[in-house]
Amino acid sequence: MTTKALFAWHENICVLKLRGSIRFTDCPSIDRFIKAVLKQSSDRNFMLDLTETELLDSTALGMLAQIAIDAREQGSQKPTLIIDSNDMMTLFKSVCFEQVFNIVQPDSKSDDAHFEMIEPENVKQNELSEQVLKAHESLMQLSYGNHLSFQEIMDAIGKQDESVS
Repeated sequence: MTTKALFAWHENICVLKLRGSIRFTDCPSIDRFIKAVLKQSSDRNFMLDLTETELLDSTALGMLAQIAIDAREQGSQKPTLIIDSNDMMTLFKSVCFEQVFNIVQPDSKSDDAHFEMIEPENVKQNELSEQVLKAHESLMQLSYGNHLSFQEIMDAIGKQDESVS
C-alpha cells in the first residue's frame, strides 16, 4: 500500500487520513500541512483517521503528539484519533495518547470521495533531523515514562549533531 496523507474538512474540523506506513521521511509535508491549518485559526480541530495506517514510527507519533500539545496550549478540545486496530490501541496507550486524544473505534470505514491528497515534499537532511528531534521532544512531554523511553534516542541525536558540527 502506498503511503498517503489525505485531508477533508467538515465544518471547522480537519479530518486527516493517513494510509500505509508513516515514517520520518513522510512527516515534513504532513507537519507543514498541520501547521498551516493551525495557523489559519485557533478554532480548528483535528480528527485523525488511522484506520488504514499500518505503521507509525516514533517521529510520526511525535508529530501526532504535537497536535495534541498544540490543542491543549490553545485551550481547544482534544483531537480525535479513529483507529480500528487493537495493536494501534496498545501502541497509543503505551505512549499515553489516551490522556491527550479522544480515541474512537468506528463501525465502518470512511469514504475517500471528499479527501484531497497532501503532496509529499523533497526535504533536506537537516530538515528531517529537525523533524525527528521535535517529534521526540513532543513525545517526551506527554509523560515521565515517555521521557525515560525516548531519552536514549535524544542523546543519540545530540551525539550525532555534535559529530557533524
